[in-house]
Amino acid sequence: MKFDHVIFGCTDLDVGIAALGTEFGAPPSGRGVHRMMGTHNALWNMGDAYIELVAIDLAAAHPGRPRWFGLDDPDVQARFGAGPRLLTWALAGAEVERVAGGAPMPMGSMEVFSRDDLKWRVAVPQAGTPGMDGIFPLTLDWLEGQHPAARLGDQGLRCRSLALSHPEIEHLKNVLGDPPDRVSLHHGPAQIAFTIDTAKGALRYTAF
Repeated sequence: MKFDHVIFGCTDLDVGIAALGTEFGAPPSGRGVHRMMGTHNALWNMGDAYIELVAIDLAAAHPGRPRWFGLDDPDVQARFGAGPRLLTWALAGAEVERVAGGAPMPMGSMEVFSRDDLKWRVAVPQAGTPGMDGIFPLTLDWLEGQHPAARLGDQGLRCRSLALSHPEIEHLKNVLGDPPDRVSLHHGPAQIAFTIDTAKGALRYTAF
């Protein structure tokens, strides 16, 4: 299982793109629509990983289920008042069922999602909200199509580190074993700290 991407959320995708694009010093190099979740996104390349900014797509039909990343939660939307916020991270690989099976929240059955030529298996919490305050990753396995990071132009952005802290971090340690490259696990108050290197210098984002 490998570190795949980090997920930011916002209320309005175009407004969020403008904000993060200014901070990163680069516009996104990809955009997409998730009809199965009623959301749309923008992507920035980080070499072998990427950054995803996601928002509710008001032009799309309601998916008939809670949207992922807690986007239907008014408290989550309120956090976007000051701009895009870091929400959670994603882990990818063939052991998706094993990792999802160790989740501390109901995951339901694995689902197969698709967009354009991409197809992936994913475990989405039934309530939509990321587990362990966003510390437990979105867990997926890419099945078809070129990985998003490989198809995006190099924008000079690189993940320096992703530090995860939680009072019950041992639960995640037991599920993951050795954490993926650039990911560290710590016991303490719930927090995600993501540090990215850009042409403008290092930027640090936190959740909670």
